[in-house]
Amino acid sequence: MDATKALATTSLFGVLEPEELAVIAQRTVARRYRKGSILFVQGEEGERCFAIVSGTVKLSAYHADGREAVLAVLGPGDVFGELALFDEAPRSADATALEDAELLSLDRGALNEAIATHPEIASALLRVLGRRLRQSNEAFQDIAFFDVPGRVARRLADLADSYGVEVEEGVMIDIFLSQESLAQMVGATRESVNKALALLKRRGLVARTGKRYFVSDVGRLRSRALGPSA
Repeated sequence: MDATKALATTSLFGVLEPEELAVIAQRTVARRYRKGSILFVQGEEGERCFAIVSGTVKLSAYHADGREAVLAVLGPGDVFGELALFDEAPRSADATALEDAELLSLDRGALNEAIATHPEIASALLRVLGRRLRQSNEAFQDIAFFDVPGRVARRLADLADSYGVEVEEGVMIDIFLSQESLAQMVGATRESVNKALALLKRRGLVARTGKRYFVSDVGRLRSRALGPSA
């Protein structure tokens, strides 16, 4: 694993020049996790942040009755776990590998030193946090105003924008996403999400092959979130 090249693909460190990245890369620790491995759990002390080199990681929270809410599904280039390094509060979510994953971790001291040396990282961090806040606001609006097919359509459209790869069929969402995880992301049952996916498939908007979803037209899919006739 080339840590310098891996950091260059992240939203947080990609703003730096290769020689600057090389210095930070020396402070990282490469880690590999098997599918289903727990990276950290809600409530524990956070000392490191993580950058995804390959694979998929989900962030989730649990209700007292055991129900799980998936807050985000992240893929290569994403950085997570940094909040606990700044506010020194416990982890606010669990992090679990949805498939085999390669990660780079950076401890609190190294991250703070990198930000002090390169203030542009702080600006990048604000953009990342701003995007997450916007996504959280949209998720609340989805539950309040959209039906289940609309919520599924909007979430898949968002994932296509973030992780989409152009293919002959349209756009492939290049991260692993189980139907159960998708249901937990949109606040619906697996059965209702299954019906929503069947509806979107009949309309020619979404297909699934193996572990990946395909979107024929992201714009049309996003429009479906506005209502059944959109």
